[in-house]
Parts: sequence; structure tokens; C-alpha cells
Amino acid sequence: MQYSPDEIIFSVIVAVYNRDKYIEECIQSVLEQEFKNFELIVVDDGSVDKTAAKIKTFQDSRLKYFYKEHSGCWETKNLGLDKASGKFIVFLDSDDYLGNYYLKSAFRLIYTYENFDYYYPEKLFIAEEDGRVTNSIWRYIAYPLNERLKIISLFMNKTIGGIPHTGAFVRKEVYERLGKFNGELHNFGDTDYIIRRADKIKFKHLPELRYYYKRHHKHQICKDYDFRNKTTADLIEYCLLNYPENCYLPQTGKPMTKEEFAVRKLLELAETSPPPSEPFIEKSKKIIKMMREKR
Repeated sequence: MQYSPDEIIFSVIVAVYNRDKYIEECIQSVLEQEFKNFELIVVDDGSVDKTAAKIKTFQDSRLKYFYKEHSGCWETKNLGLDKASGKFIVFLDSDDYLGNYYLKSAFRLIYTYENFDYYYPEKLFIAEEDGRVTNSIWRYIAYPLNERLKIISLFMNKTIGGIPHTGAFVRKEVYERLGKFNGELHNFGDTDYIIRRADKIKFKHLPELRYYYKRHHKHQICKDYDFRNKTTADLIEYCLLNYPENCYLPQTGKPMTKEEFAVRKLLELAETSPPPSEPFIEKSKKIIKMMREKR
């Protein structure tokens, strides 16, 4: 890929809301990248803490700051997309950070694998709240290239989404061609985006990217599990109500009914965490009741 010295290849978009404790490290990790052909777009979703003040301490022409009234994560990211001028989009969570060579590696990989739209990492590196890197990682699946992506895989591997939004970089043309996020969703706008468009996107699984996902206090782990499981239960319900069956039922192997899909996923969630919370149990009951009534 040929480019001029002042051409913007990557637009790094950070949607932030009340993250004054972490936003400086996040921004610094982008401004210190070895690869320089980027812009950093920070969209503040109406923060009421010291987030804005800390962002404004950075004097760098590559940093573009936008403030808006609070409307939620996905509307905020959509505004970032509207402001982006790079060829590729990187969404960076406001409490995470990039490895120094992330953009340099990403640019090299674009040369190596030119015919793809959505490049996502083999793994995310987990950092503590103070930024120290741990020995923990989250791994993601590589999907076969000789078949249409089976969207069911996004749900059947015991995660919220089999292809991550976090740590990925995507051709801007994808959003121009297929549209932006559903701003009405609260927690799973990225997974919804992939489910609806997976057959129109060429994905590439990459081992070299270093994106650091920051986990917070250990005493919050149970609370995080509760949030994740309740969110996934919400997503299961949303799938059943809004998607055609071929979006989430297996296309190969043993046939599965909608009821079997819902129960299997709910049981998996219950098995992979501390004792299920009351909101998760109530949501599970609601889903199962809904499926029975539709028989």
C-alpha cells in the first residue's frame, strides 16, 4: 500500500464516559505509536468528571476531541465514525491501551493480507487496573476461509461474541457500505453488527496484534460475571426475537431447535461463573417461557 507522509491510514476512535482515571494512559498509548500516520478521535459522551480536563492537557494536532450530550456507547462510536478520515478504523476502549507497535504491525499485516475487511486479534492481553500486564490472555477463534462464516459460532463457543470488536481494525469502507452501529442497543452493539453482516465481511484472524484489555478490581469479578451473563442472556433474547433462524442455529452437524439453542447457552453461562445472579435467573426464566409459548 502506497501512502504519502501526511496521509491518514488509521483513525483510532475512543468513546469515553467518566474515565478520568484511565483516559491519559489510553491516549498516551496512541500518541506514542511507532507508526505515525494516524489520527486519534476522542468522543466524550457527556462526562461529568475530570475526563474532559485531562484530555485537553494533550497538545497534539493528531488528537481531535469532540464533546456530546450523553446518549450511550454506540451513538458515541457512530459520531467517531462520522469524524474519521482514515482508511482503517481502530476502536480503543477508554480504559485500555495499545502496545507501542500495534499500528505498525497492523499496517504491515494489511500488506500481507490485502483482501480482507475486518482484522481481529488471536488474543487480548490482560492488564491490571494500574496497567501492569498479567499472564492472562483471552483467545479468539480462527474461522475457516473456505466457507461462509457460520454465525452460530459467535454464540456456541461460550463467549458473548466469537469475533471481537475490541482489538480489531476494520476498513472504513465496511461502515460506509454496510452502515453503522444500532445506537438503540445498550451493551452488545458490536456483536449485533457482526451477526447481521457476517456474510458480507471478510474476516482475518491475526496473531501479532498487542491490545491490552484492562480488568478492574478483583473483588468486582463476580459482579463482572453477573453483568456479562445478564448481557448475554439479553442478547440471546434479542436474537430469538429479531434474527432469522439461520443467523444463530447451526448450519452443519446435528440439527438444533430454537429452544435447544436458548437452553444450551443459558446452561453454559451458568456453568462458567459463580452462582448465577437473580437478574440472570429471571431473564433465563423469561426466555424459556417465551420459547414455550411460541411452540
